[in-house]
Amino acid sequence: MLINGRIAAVYYFTPRSFVGFNAVASTLLKRNSGTQIKQRKWLARVYYGIRL
Repeated sequence: MLINGRIAAVYYFTPRSFVGFNAVASTLLKRNSGTQIKQRKWLARVYYGIRL
């Protein structure tokens, strides 16, 4: 079974500049004859932008 989760946020300082954040988490659950395997992966980004 694969479980995914996402979150994102953007904040505008002025009408021309902003900062943002996003993150993704994935979890893989496997069961093979009584054995359980868990594998987790995370990815997060923070960015700053200016509108032209």
